[in-house]
Amino acid sequence: MNRELFDKLYSAGVLDPGSAQYLWLPDMECFPPEEAKHCRNEYCTSGLLTGLTAFAVSGAGDLFCWDARDRVWLVPPDAGMRVYYAANLGDAFYRRLLEFANDAFGNFCSDAEKQAMSPADADCVISQTEALSMLAEYDAGFQELLSDVQHDVLRTLVRGGFDREGRLLTDEACRALIGALLYPV
Repeated sequence: MNRELFDKLYSAGVLDPGSAQYLWLPDMECFPPEEAKHCRNEYCTSGLLTGLTAFAVSGAGDLFCWDARDRVWLVPPDAGMRVYYAANLGDAFYRRLLEFANDAFGNFCSDAEKQAMSPADADCVISQTEALSMLAEYDAGFQELLSDVQHDVLRTLVRGGFDREGRLLTDEACRALIGALLYPV
């Protein structure tokens, strides 16, 4: 199932950086389907990828891979072990979006702060308005991939906006949502 959904999204341009429909995933660059094997060999030469299909890479060179049961694993290029990341591709993208909403990548600033920056500095951050717009675009662009509950969470984040401290999703809320994803009741 992961392969079919991934190929469909890539063909539609949602995961293709060269497409007008591209949705940038924070610190998760997807490989073109036909390049996955080459990219896998380029990023990790250890035996950690046995039985896995690489589909994306992080800025640090960690590979996102799925196995025959559609589970998603994070494979650091030099750590010597792979780490369970999500039950499937949809959950992996959703988890990455929760981490984005939590500002785990340190990209958010207020609209006023971004407006006051030099263009070079402004290119490296995401304003609050841009972040909310991106979450709405993810909600629409990943329609088939995410569950109804996951769509509801994204829509709630967009409606709720940033709090007075400039947070979209607190650390505690992010941990709880990811925990519920990884360890459903």
